[in-house]
Amino acid sequence: MTNLFSGSITVWSSEEISLLMAGADLSDFKTGINYPLGHFDAQNSAYIRLASAAQEGWIQVRWVEVADLNEEGEVNRDDATGLFKWLTLPDDNEAWKSYWFGHIRFGVHWREINRWLKDEFGARETDIPEVFRFQPEPEESESPSPTKLVEANSQKGLLKSKRQGNAILATLREMGYEPTGYPKQKDGHSGVKADVRNKLLSSRRDLFTEKSFDNAWQRLRNEGHIHEK
Repeated sequence: MTNLFSGSITVWSSEEISLLMAGADLSDFKTGINYPLGHFDAQNSAYIRLASAAQEGWIQVRWVEVADLNEEGEVNRDDATGLFKWLTLPDDNEAWKSYWFGHIRFGVHWREINRWLKDEFGARETDIPEVFRFQPEPEESESPSPTKLVEANSQKGLLKSKRQGNAILATLREMGYEPTGYPKQKDGHSGVKADVRNKLLSSRRDLFTEKSFDNAWQRLRNEGHIHEK
């Protein structure tokens, strides 16, 4: 597996990829908590194909998480929320390749998805979800204006901000906290914000740096989406 060294690399989580492949709106789902298995058949089928391709080596993954299983092979769940507990695997651990597809989560660069859809399914560029497409380079005579570049960058920034906010809210709920009423930090303890930051910097390296997490957390506070009791 390849570690992420740059925030400019566009890596999508396996849940997001399968939803986009099935034509879903990501804002309708809370990914990164439990894999949203069974929301609709097309998405379920897309995830099975995606996970199988990753386990067989047809897709290069950037990070992997597996469900925490007990000796009987059952998922250890959070006592308060009932949600899966996820473990981040080191790069040299390939045990996940033998896991059931519903017990793995992973990140993939959009170029890998583009290549896989073309090689495996014969997809044309226009058949591929827009976020995984190669964008044509503008001709020199048709270079985008500064205004258009600003608008495009602004739209990308808004999309990433939304994804960051959704990831923080989902993680708070996964950890058993109500976003609009989580406990205040106690003396000698790290606090809820630090716990959420540590988890997301480990599991969503495609989406967060320490600085971007702090900025996203503050945006949610300013907008009233999160606050202490």
